[in-house]
Amino acid sequence: MLHPAMLYSLLVFSVLNATLRFTASGMTTLFRILAPFVFVFVIYSDFQAYKKDITVILIAIAYSIVVSLVFYQYIAVNMLAFLIYLFALYIFVKHLFRTDKYFEENFWSFLNIVTICTLILCWIQYFIRVPYPFLNLAHDPGVNVFMSNENELAEPLCCMMILYLFQVLFRKKWKYLLLIANILFFTYINDAKMCLIGSTAGICVMGLFFLYTIIRKKSGKAAKAYAIGVPTLFVIGLVLLILVNPSFKFRDYSISVDELIFDNIRRILTLDLIEGNGGSLMDRTNAIIYGLMELRRSKFFGIGWGNSVTMLAKPEFHLATAKSMHNIVMQFLVEYGFLAMFVYYKIIRWLIRAVKKINENPFDIAKIVFAISFIFFSSQSSVGILSNYYTWIVFFYVFLISGAYHAGGHERKRKLGEKRDK
Repeated sequence: MLHPAMLYSLLVFSVLNATLRFTASGMTTLFRILAPFVFVFVIYSDFQAYKKDITVILIAIAYSIVVSLVFYQYIAVNMLAFLIYLFALYIFVKHLFRTDKYFEENFWSFLNIVTICTLILCWIQYFIRVPYPFLNLAHDPGVNVFMSNENELAEPLCCMMILYLFQVLFRKKWKYLLLIANILFFTYINDAKMCLIGSTAGICVMGLFFLYTIIRKKSGKAAKAYAIGVPTLFVIGLVLLILVNPSFKFRDYSISVDELIFDNIRRILTLDLIEGNGGSLMDRTNAIIYGLMELRRSKFFGIGWGNSVTMLAKPEFHLATAKSMHNIVMQFLVEYGFLAMFVYYKIIRWLIRAVKKINENPFDIAKIVFAISFIFFSSQSSVGILSNYYTWIVFFYVFLISGAYHAGGHERKRKLGEKRDK
């Protein structure tokens, strides 16, 4: 069996993937070279434990190949390679989950240390403008440290912010407020608009859940108050946003809430392309619309993994600033069609059940908020998110854990340990 330190080291290499290269481009990074050997060893050590996961990934690959050949006559082999590396990363995290009795506590410590170190490096680069090997320096005053660009850095930091926010509100770990403030600061100077929107949504939704728990402790009529109050607050807030339509300043320009969110949503739902020579936001919206048009043309079977990039390379779909959909949630839907719909159905069903049973495990609140915010976070960068292993490590952690450690209580942790032993 692999020593946990070896897997944690490999995960560090994955976080530093963009800069731990052997050539300026291509797949030759330290993580990508080592990962296949470690993957084979882990699978070989206990094939039965991962048989279901392997079956799922093989079905996903087979489905993609079939619809790619039927609807696009092209298989995006390089994108399948990205998918396989993501699957390998998931297996590494799951292996630690299976073999470490105190996985939740230990892996959280690992993520926390990585994030603190990242923020320290951000401050160093903020004051000392030096790029990492094989990387360009972010737009001043932004920082990207060991990531390809500032947007890709914002994604994992904001994912961690959701977990820190849960710790502050529900476990009164006030020390994490400083980390949250740092993350919001660097997200703002990096002009990572979608991450800021996702962070704002996460803070608001987490705040509503926190309000619910406070009400519930003080009054037996909390369920009724929550059922009426939360939707009312949401509707009031939404109406105020639409009516006031405030503008936000980013670097050297301002943009209103309607331009940033509501108008784009309207156009996506009606498949109404934005005319003119637009900037990145316009082109990203049009990329999603083009993708949905192709999804409809494929009879909703999907166009195959990676073929949204193939689509945008065609002259009829050309966009000046968007070579991919910049939205992994919509990309998965467009490329996998019915299969993606099934996955999203399962996720939505879990979210509904989690809301109904929120009192049984408080950490489900963090999972719900994370799922909501991740829709925005994952829209921040292009297909580069597929190699943003820092983001996916946090994602897999949240997906796998029960939340016993984060919810607090020695009894919950003891039961978790007993479950591992079995």
